Amino acid sequence: MQDIMSSHRVNFRRSFVAAAAVALAATLAPPSGLAAQGYGGSLVVSDGQVLVGEPGGGPLPGVVYVYGPAADRWTESARLALTSVGDPPDGFGRALAGGGGLVFVGAPRWDDGRGAVLLYRYDARAGWGEIGRLAPPELAESAGLAILTALAVVMLYILFRFTKQFSVGAVVALAHDVTLVLGLFSVLQWTFD
Repeated sequence: MQDIMSSHRVNFRRSFVAAAAVALAATLAPPSGLAAQGYGGSLVVSDGQVLVGEPGGGPLPGVVYVYGPAADRWTESARLALTSVGDPPDGFGRALAGGGGLVFVGAPRWDDGRGAVLLYRYDARAGWGEIGRLAPPELAESAGLAILTALAVVMLYILFRFTKQFSVGAVVALAHDVTLVLGLFSVLQWTFD
């Protein structure tokens, strides 16, 4: 177990400038034996604290560990999580960005793969708290409307350019092809970007 944990440490060095330069070095390691879940894959420093992402793997959801300086060492001061253990993996903590007391945390597999970016703010009294969430909008309604509009335009074009029988047949053939492809993607559970 020690070999697994030692390969997932994050070495962090912070220099303080005063009368003489003093360097404080620390090794941040996962707090439990659940190593090898991507600990240290993302890291950001914000408001004097170090946030280390562990996006999880297998059945485990992601966690972001928050470390703060305490005397001569760094200690875990908080944990941020989107879901609890037992929920589907969400990839929370796969990407971290921020500074000045604000941190964006990526969760690409949250909500059945739709993903989200969560915004956290640091308050000296309350700690880190979620203040916003960016998630993709619902596309089902607008996509269905776009498909119906496109079919109507194709039907009108063929109606004016050729004859009524050709326009209805062309739209039926087009709808058949689209339905067949979407059906294959659904049955075989393929994904596309």
